[in-house]
Amino acid sequence: MPQAHAQKGAVFVEHYGNPIANLTTQNKAIVQTLQGDMLIANAQGVVHYNGHQWQRIDVKATVYDLLTDSATVFTAGRMSFGYLKRNPTGQLVYASLTTTHKKLPKRPGNFYSIGKTNQHIYFLSKKLLVEVDKKKLKVTRFWQSQPQKPYQGLVTFQNKVFVNIAGEGLHQLGGKKLTPTLKGSKGAKFKDIQITSAFASKYLPFFTASDNFVYRYDGTLWQKLVLQDQKYLHEHTLTTGNAIGEKYLALGTLDAGVLVVEANTGKTLFVINDQTGLPDDEILAIGVDQQLGLWIAHSLGISRAALNVPVKGFGHYPGLLGSMTAVTHWQDKVYVATNEGVFYLHKTETYAELIKHITHEKVEKKKPVVTKIVTEVGGGTVVGNLINKAFGRKKKKRVIYRKVPQRQVKTATSQVTKELLQKRLYNLRSFPYFYQKVAGFDGKVTQLLALPNQLLIASNNGLYSYQNKRVKLVLPKVYVHHLLYQDELLLVATSKGLISLQNKASAWVVHDRFSQLKLPVYSVAKIKNNLWLGSENKAAKVQLSADNHYQRHQVFELPQYYLENVQVANLQNKPVLFLSDGVYRFNVTKKQFERDRLLKMLNLPYQTIQHQDKHIWTNFRGRWVDMQSLKTTQYLSLFTKISDIYQDKQGFLWVIHDNGLHKLGLSYTLRGKRLNVLVNRVFDHQNKDLPFDKIRVHQGTKAYGVNIRLKVPYYLNETSVEYQYRMKGGKKGWSKWQSSPLLTFNMLPRGKHTIEVRARNGLGEESRIKEVKVKIIPPFWKTWWFYLIEVLVLLSLVFASAASSRFQKFERYSYILTFVTIITVFEFIVLSLEPSVDEFSGGVPVFKLFMNIILAISLNPIERKLAMWLSKSKHRKYN
Repeated sequence: MPQAHAQKGAVFVEHYGNPIANLTTQNKAIVQTLQGDMLIANAQGVVHYNGHQWQRIDVKATVYDLLTDSATVFTAGRMSFGYLKRNPTGQLVYASLTTTHKKLPKRPGNFYSIGKTNQHIYFLSKKLLVEVDKKKLKVTRFWQSQPQKPYQGLVTFQNKVFVNIAGEGLHQLGGKKLTPTLKGSKGAKFKDIQITSAFASKYLPFFTASDNFVYRYDGTLWQKLVLQDQKYLHEHTLTTGNAIGEKYLALGTLDAGVLVVEANTGKTLFVINDQTGLPDDEILAIGVDQQLGLWIAHSLGISRAALNVPVKGFGHYPGLLGSMTAVTHWQDKVYVATNEGVFYLHKTETYAELIKHITHEKVEKKKPVVTKIVTEVGGGTVVGNLINKAFGRKKKKRVIYRKVPQRQVKTATSQVTKELLQKRLYNLRSFPYFYQKVAGFDGKVTQLLALPNQLLIASNNGLYSYQNKRVKLVLPKVYVHHLLYQDELLLVATSKGLISLQNKASAWVVHDRFSQLKLPVYSVAKIKNNLWLGSENKAAKVQLSADNHYQRHQVFELPQYYLENVQVANLQNKPVLFLSDGVYRFNVTKKQFERDRLLKMLNLPYQTIQHQDKHIWTNFRGRWVDMQSLKTTQYLSLFTKISDIYQDKQGFLWVIHDNGLHKLGLSYTLRGKRLNVLVNRVFDHQNKDLPFDKIRVHQGTKAYGVNIRLKVPYYLNETSVEYQYRMKGGKKGWSKWQSSPLLTFNMLPRGKHTIEVRARNGLGEESRIKEVKVKIIPPFWKTWWFYLIEVLVLLSLVFASAASSRFQKFERYSYILTFVTIITVFEFIVLSLEPSVDEFSGGVPVFKLFMNIILAISLNPIERKLAMWLSKSKHRKYN
């Protein structure tokens, strides 16, 4: 992981909670399929997520472990094991392997671990080690444990299979036997420990054990990893782990979240727990996806930590009070303003200074609820239980004590003792920094303006300066909306008007109060010797003298239907207004503001943040743009409730989002796989699933169509993914981007069609183009062979009519055949042209009516002409 990953701050964590109603949160394993779908082993089956939809796959058992091997996902569960594989329509279906060997014990135990080699899959329970052939998907061999010596761990790597046996230690499978291995370095006694999880990087296998250590195999010995935070794992019980790429490990604990460590050095890179963004500290399982995202199963559901994005959280550090309103960077420190004051980020040096700021969890305790379960102890058959109940033989009822979910309320307190802090060791690991309040100021802050030698604090009750750890009042009892420092002049926009200040002898003095304006000012921009002001539904231009004093002003009314505070900005030395219905630019000729025509079609409303003169951020269609440089920052699209953006000297962005503070840095070299769009489901207008490899739709007389549901296995702000399509070889080009993954094509003409689809995420990354081939099969009456039969029938009628006219006794039949021939030819022409005409006319039955009228008018003349021709042929025969 690049050094940039080890910077301060918490990783970006997204929460899915419990995504399916009434589903238990007892999740035991997380894997990703070859297509990119996420699968989660659950007490009620397997949970499937494709980036758009969650669903449960019923495997008729509680699932404890999952393993992906090529296109197959193997499952280990309660008294059974099997696999998931896609059927021709792309849906995952379950098949059991438990019955593929007749000699397997009827009660094999619960299978809780899976491993693989190049040719086989291995399933482990306390009683059995089962070997399955990958190609045949059948049980080939199995090994039973000895009495009082159950199996308690499985590790596989390449062609090596290790099994830990209680009381005996680690064994390796060789041929038909399990033989003891070396016990490891430093006298490690594997017989006294249990393997809690096993995983492997590209080159080395690892496992976590019940002694809270992580072990690595070097090809000869299993050795303990030396970790920086081994005491942390001992204190909070190591329960599970997984490999992240080739060099990093994620280690889960019982009550302290997850540690992300570097395998070679043991250095801790991240601590992810309930103090750094994780909802709960009890870690049940850990998975890793192709984007190097960390999936974490805990007692409150599912979360995902995005390790490969340059976004770090800083809002979780203790000490902050109130709702965040502004952020800046001054004298190498981060300053955050809230509605209760100003705070700066301070490095934690000792326990004592952290105790005063740590967040203490107050728990509202409730008595446990006792629930009586109807099921009796001991089980039994259904018939046997009914007989026992009928004759009065009752079994003991089981009573389960369930704890009511406890509500946690976090409040700042100074009464947290040192003993509590030491008891929960991870507090110091979670909080290397805390927020210290700036003394001498309380109140709501609207803007922070960092100058070289002081920090200006704009509030709803005045303007203050902070310098040498002291706060001074500059302007009392005014609501300050905007500050602009330019040309050694401080412009203060307030609800009472505009005030300009100058700094003289380290003190701010009023330069001009602009008493002639008499209007509230919410924003200000300085362009040469002119000030442009934003007010209520109007803008104003103030002309300044050479010494920056008021000379004259002009007011520009804006056609707004409701009251609005106008935001004015200086873009390329021109005044620009940002309003809820668009961007307005000043027309010098007409001397008025006009709406920008180039931006008329963009979705509204806009949001503008201009707390820095050099950076004016505007949100267009969910994409933030710096209007000064016209550059975008893709990771800003992860946030939907931004209230402030600040760019520091190093180019990092500090973003306040939903009362949280995040730092956006440069891109990393650690990248996952490229965005990929796939077909999730294909079905017709009757909701019947169609196979992916051969999409065939039969053209009917009524409605017909094909529906293609796409998916993108991308797990970062999934709701921002959009889709686009076009018909290959068509003239219409690409469709508009749409958020729905469902594409519907009705009444496609017969023949072969190639539909090109692509997707893009919220970061603006586009997938490769994927082709979906569809064939529309016409009904039999529209096939070439049926047309040939029709032509032959018409020719037969003409021939029969001509032949019968040559004989006087068949002359009557000749007239009848003539009429039938004429009507048949007309109907044939009508049926051939009707589909094209219907498409042209929008389905209005004008053509058929018009052809019937022509038929009625021309039937008698055509019949006479044909009769005369036949009569002439007859006379020529007799002559």
